[in-house]
Amino acid sequence: EEEKKLSEITLNVVKYQYTTTKKFVLFMENGQIWKQKDGNRIRLPKGEFNVVIKKGMLGSFNMIVPTKRSIVKVMRLK
Repeated sequence: EEEKKLSEITLNVVKYQYTTTKKFVLFMENGQIWKQKDGNRIRLPKGEFNVVIKKGMLGSFNMIVPTKRSIVKVMRLK
């Protein structure tokens, strides 16, 4: 249980924007900023919503948007 907490975090998204390459950048309530690393454009819910970020293989991170049920590779900018 302790190890699971370290490898998974739920964050509240307060706003997001898309880059010119159609990747999203998420701005979290706690000040963190996460950017989509690869994949196609994903439509995100309007307003505030929660996401789950889990540690992946080789130091990568996977984000799950609960409303979409899709996994996206992300990287932390801040």
